[in-house]
Amino acid sequence: MESDSSLTVAHEALLEGVRIAGSQGAFARLIGVSQQAVSLMIAKKKGLSSADYVPLAVQGTGIPAERWRPDIFVIAPAPAPAAPPLIERGLS
Repeated sequence: MESDSSLTVAHEALLEGVRIAGSQGAFARLIGVSQQAVSLMIAKKKGLSSADYVPLAVQGTGIPAERWRPDIFVIAPAPAPAAPPLIERGLS
């Protein structure tokens, strides 16, 4: 089940995407749905209703996929720093 914070992030991404596009209608055209579908997504406060829309939303707005659907797309953790090299001790 999705957490409340992921829903908030997704909803905020949707509102930002609409702002970047200029209107609900323009954003709807960007992802290939009707303006009414975008309005319903906003009203439900859940963000994009399908992960299928994410690539188009990312391409059209520059908002990363993990903000559109944090329940599906996650930021990979940074790799752990490499261990320092072992210093060989010479035997005398």
